[in-house]
Amino acid sequence: YAQLAGCLLLAGCSQVQEAPERQAVVEDALPDTTTVRAEWAAPAGDSGEVDDNWIASFNDEQLNALVAEAISTQNPQMRILSANVDRAEASTRLAASAKKPMVGVGAGLSGTGGNAAVEQNVASGGFGVSWEADVWGRIQAGVNAADENLRATEADFQAGRMSLAANVAKAWYLATELSLQVELAEEVVGILEQTVGLVEKKQQIGQVAMQDVFLARGSQASAQDALEAVRGGQRQAQRALEILLGRYPAGEIETATELVPVPPPIPVGLPSDLLERRPDLIAADRRVAAAFFVSEQARLARLPRFSLNLAGGATSALSGAIGSIGAGAVAPLYTGGAIEAQIDIANADQQAAIGAYGLAVLNAFEEV
Repeated sequence: YAQLAGCLLLAGCSQVQEAPERQAVVEDALPDTTTVRAEWAAPAGDSGEVDDNWIASFNDEQLNALVAEAISTQNPQMRILSANVDRAEASTRLAASAKKPMVGVGAGLSGTGGNAAVEQNVASGGFGVSWEADVWGRIQAGVNAADENLRATEADFQAGRMSLAANVAKAWYLATELSLQVELAEEVVGILEQTVGLVEKKQQIGQVAMQDVFLARGSQASAQDALEAVRGGQRQAQRALEILLGRYPAGEIETATELVPVPPPIPVGLPSDLLERRPDLIAADRRVAAAFFVSEQARLARLPRFSLNLAGGATSALSGAIGSIGAGAVAPLYTGGAIEAQIDIANADQQAAIGAYGLAVLNAFEEV
């Protein structure tokens, strides 16, 4: 038994294949006719190194405060993203627990009634240990898949923070712009109201025809209609911003009184930099790796499984303790095509993950 246990321990240290490198994934994800260029095809205003915290380049303290409020852990969107990371971390620990021994304890009390000759009470207690040797690396492949999924989820969290900050900035400046448009529209309405009064007085003294009065009134009504439309857009923009901040959408948030100066151009880096910098691409890349390990885990399920079991205990009916140790092996012979179907599903998921990564790469290039 000791020799067998030693063999299983050594076998349990088997190596799992490494996930494909990013460059290999890019070549597989993109068509043969598509190559990642060294420079941007469109002229870039500034292709220098990209700096972090681009929000600060606006020098807008109100915007900085709103972004900080939006990305706080109390925001519903951020709570969802944070919970997804916590779940992925727990899934990683769950997958890793399969590599460790399972230990259990138990106790019992039984007895028979009757005359003194047959009456008997028996107390027992013991423990058991079971462990599956990861001979082929099947369990480790599952651990690696969970770990890669965690990395992808963490990248999703970072991408979500960036997207939320960008949407807050867009909503903030849109609401400010519409507020300024409301002020301008109110001025236009005021001017046209004065114009209508002036034309009406001229008509009364015969300087202009009634048609001119109707035209002036029509212009005033059109300006009033445009004012109400802009006011509606302003309230909608304010509500959208409040929802991003996690506030009740009452349309009561105060906007700025003027737009900040345009910040300098944002450096875009090189096309190849995006593959390592953008969190959404990192997440897509890690999901390819996770799908690879899931496919490996499904493939290795066709091989035998080896386990080691140890039990010990004592009972009041016997003097001394008793124990047992055993090892077992189970190999699938016929599963009705279940294992093959799981392999095909895992392979299809892997191809889908590679395709999703290629699409994300092309979209990222187009966005920049």
